[in-house]
Amino acid sequence: MNKKRALMVFSMILLIIPSFLFSQNEEDLEAQALNIFNNYKDGVIILKSIGEDDSVIFNGTGFAVGEKIIATNYHLISMAKSIEGTTADGKPVKIKGIVDYDKETNIALLEINKKIPVLSIGEFESLEFGSKVFLIGANQIGQIRAYPGKIINIGEPLTNIKVADSSIDAGDEASGGPVFSENGQVVGIIFYPTSSSSKIIIPISVLNRVNKDSTEIKVKSMEKEDYFSTLEGAYFTGHSFAAVNNMIIAEDNLKKVAELNPNDLETKMVLGGVLTRGRAFSSAVSIYKDITELDPESDEAYLKMGTVYIEMRNWKEAISPLEKAVELNRDNSDAYYNIGVAYEELKDYEKAIENYKKFIEFKPKDLKDTYLRLGIAQLEAEQFEGAADSLEHAIENNPENDNLKYRLAETYQKIGKYEEASAIYLSLAKNNPDNAQFYYNLMVRMYDEANMPDKAIESAKKLIEAEPGSADAYYNVGYMYMKQDHFKEAIPLFEKAIELDPELEYAYMNLAVCHSRINQYTQSIAVLRVLTEKRPNNADAWLSIAVNYLRMKNWRAAIAPLQKTTELDPKNSQAYYNLGIAYLNLRDNDNARRVYLELKKIDSNMAARLLKYFR
Repeated sequence: MNKKRALMVFSMILLIIPSFLFSQNEEDLEAQALNIFNNYKDGVIILKSIGEDDSVIFNGTGFAVGEKIIATNYHLISMAKSIEGTTADGKPVKIKGIVDYDKETNIALLEINKKIPVLSIGEFESLEFGSKVFLIGANQIGQIRAYPGKIINIGEPLTNIKVADSSIDAGDEASGGPVFSENGQVVGIIFYPTSSSSKIIIPISVLNRVNKDSTEIKVKSMEKEDYFSTLEGAYFTGHSFAAVNNMIIAEDNLKKVAELNPNDLETKMVLGGVLTRGRAFSSAVSIYKDITELDPESDEAYLKMGTVYIEMRNWKEAISPLEKAVELNRDNSDAYYNIGVAYEELKDYEKAIENYKKFIEFKPKDLKDTYLRLGIAQLEAEQFEGAADSLEHAIENNPENDNLKYRLAETYQKIGKYEEASAIYLSLAKNNPDNAQFYYNLMVRMYDEANMPDKAIESAKKLIEAEPGSADAYYNVGYMYMKQDHFKEAIPLFEKAIELDPELEYAYMNLAVCHSRINQYTQSIAVLRVLTEKRPNNADAWLSIAVNYLRMKNWRAAIAPLQKTTELDPKNSQAYYNLGIAYLNLRDNDNARRVYLELKKIDSNMAARLLKYFR
């Protein structure tokens, strides 16, 4: 019965439980469980492990796998002085002894004194995510019952032992009980660690590791041990629960393994991963450092150490172990990616670019967000042509990502590919009608900054097409016309903007400018008068009224709005200068000199200009 210890290192597959698994007809599932129970309950018994002081150590479950042979968890009987059994209908079953056990998979065979129906054995491999499963096991009040559930996680090991997690809701008294598939075959054994609400399903194939024909040993004669304190128990429990992503139980048991066998580097590697997922980053780093001390050639340990530093956002610390991982293994592609991340965060964009490109050279199946990161680093390094190429690849991998498209449009703009940028903005506007105005504004600004007025106006017109009721849309088109000195074309657009939004202050100001620039001073003044009624404290509007009067050489009419401007804005040197000019043209030298003295306090240069006109 002394089995040679086999290494079992599990990789983790985290399967998210979609809501549909639990939205199906629960009554139907319960009905199936009841059917399983009625058909197979007689092959299941309740177990009680009695300790040296005659107290119950464990309550558990066993099930028939041969003539007068039942299987259960080894941990349930590992400290027992005696074991009591009870059938589903409450009849006692004598446990004659222990036939065989395997500590590496927590399985034990017991001989009983009577025949009970042997359960049919199936294949664990038939299970997949979402498969229905049914447990028959004991409950807290010592009864046998059925528990339905579905597979929610499967742990894939590096050896031939798989484990699974399920939605079965039972207590640890069910530990050791049989797990059935829909067709009524036993595919696994439920395993609850001591005093735990967490469980896993051990594959029924572990029965191949024990011998039904071994000579039975009396329970009281067997050497007693706390299974979970043994190396085998901690190892199996820790790795099994790590495989289904149960971090708490995995961490406790893997730490125990590391204490019992400090040279077990595979377990330490798994423990480091468990600590990382549990965000115990400092502890994880310590584990990986310990591994590198025991095995200085472990590029995997250096990679994972660096990756933890990345998780901690400790960019500087991350680089050294990651570069060591590359030094030990030039094909360690993930190290290049993480080095790129660290350098990017440290704003060393040239080195970030170098490492992202090396990662891409490996043509990994999972490119992650590498092209996006590479593109951003190239933008920061002002490698715009390269950035455009990288962002194009990023979009190929994620064609629905509007943020990527927006970044590519910006990049096209930087390298003068305005038509390509415009095409993206138009596409984004079409696909996001609620934000269409934003993208059209970007087009207008792009063409305006590129000094392409016709394109800017064309783009601006799309603002009106997108939102014909938007005052801002008409204003923006009018502004583009005004910038090109197309004042007549701008006037009706500003008027429409004011009609749609009578409070749009800048529309009044620009409309007045347009009238003034084509010598329509009276119309300009009329617009500004309306604005000053709405905004009596708008000093610029009062000054503009005065300037229109000055251009008409109506010096006297200019006096009042200029005085109003200086009242609202006492430091407005232009207003004082023009007020002085108005007084001089009216030959009112006294008031002109008074204005000059005020202007001198504000702007001596402009005051000197005014002084030249004095006679």
